Amino acid sequence: MPKDDNWKEKYKEPEKAVVDNLPELPNKWDWVSLDLVSKPGRALTYGVIKLGDHLENGVPVLRSSNVRHLNIELKGLKKIDPKLSDKYSRTILQGGEVVITVRGTLGGVAAVPDEYLGWNVSREVVVIPALKYFDSQCLAMFIGSLPIQNWFNRNTKGIAYTGINIETLKEAPVPLVSLEEQKEITQIVSEKLDAIQRLDEEIDVQIVKAEKNKQSALASAFSGELK
Repeated sequence: MPKDDNWKEKYKEPEKAVVDNLPELPNKWDWVSLDLVSKPGRALTYGVIKLGDHLENGVPVLRSSNVRHLNIELKGLKKIDPKLSDKYSRTILQGGEVVITVRGTLGGVAAVPDEYLGWNVSREVVVIPALKYFDSQCLAMFIGSLPIQNWFNRNTKGIAYTGINIETLKEAPVPLVSLEEQKEITQIVSEKLDAIQRLDEEIDVQIVKAEKNKQSALASAFSGELK
């Protein structure tokens, strides 16, 4: 217990989840807020506001263009001055967090790999430092699911430049599930996503083949080789 006798006065209760138009959860599951599953010592917050010039040996920064749906895309990764990154120490990544886009194009959410230790994020991205009893990949999958994505769409702010503010993000609902179930969900969903990815790649290959066959047929037609 804290030595400070006034700790109760300083303690702030986590935000409660705003549960509206969400499906009923399985038995022993419950809706809780993102604020409740985040580490108390690391508040949900935006990243670096102005990134400045790209420095080849600088600190990598994840922008909204890098944080995709359940995936981090490193193409176009920007690196900034380490001194600038240090000014935004609250969002310096430690690995195991979840990052989510909250400005512009919404829907990007992904778990942060441990090897991204020391990286930072831009102002369009919020870092969610999940508690140790939450699997970050599973949490990202929950946030990326259709019911919760629809919740975000219903709670966006602004007209010309839409986004989600921190207070709204704290109230965002996620299922509270045992760690064992989380790991099982992560494994099953990952296997299905991998299968979908392989299918997408095969479809792309077949489309290329079909296009080549079409061009070959047209060339034969014009040369009078078709019978």
